[in-house]
This record gives sequence, C-alpha cells and structure tokens, in this order.
Amino acid sequence: MADTVAPKITPVNLENAVKNRLFRIRVADEASGISSWRGTIDGQWVLFTYDIHTGYLQYVFDNKRLPRGQSHHLSLTVADACGNARTWQHSFDY
Repeated sequence: MADTVAPKITPVNLENAVKNRLFRIRVADEASGISSWRGTIDGQWVLFTYDIHTGYLQYVFDNKRLPRGQSHHLSLTVADACGNARTWQHSFDY
C-alpha cells in the first residue's frame, strides 16, 4: 500500500512559546518517516533542529533575526520520505 498521508504537526505548549522564546513542535509520520522540514518566520528561513528520538522540532528565538515589538508569521513545512507534505502556520507577537 502506498503512503499518501502527510506527516502530523502538533505544536507543544504554544501558549508559552513567546515567553520561553522557544517553539517546540512534535512531528510524526506513521509510514515512511520524516524526511525534511523547512521553517520560516516572516518569509525568512530559520533553523529548526530535529531530535529523531523524540520526534520534536525546535526553534530557539534569535534576537538578531526576530525583532521585538512586532507581529510575526511562522510557517513550518514537514515532508515524509514519499513526498507527502503538510504546512503549519502561526502568527505571534514578540
């Protein structure tokens, strides 16, 4: 049977992300596994690290790239090994 289902994206503790200066997002794919991910804030690439053992992607706020006192838009696209992709988006004030 072919893998036609995109990975699941589940934000963790989203209500405290700005206070903690950290986005943690659980990603999972039941069939072929996570193959790639790409995160942007305000259209600019940002580094998300992936822990293969826990299935968490993490972004630590970078004050050089993320000006304070503004509204921002986060977009995260995650793909599995068969090319199925899902995008999660979130707007936040920092």
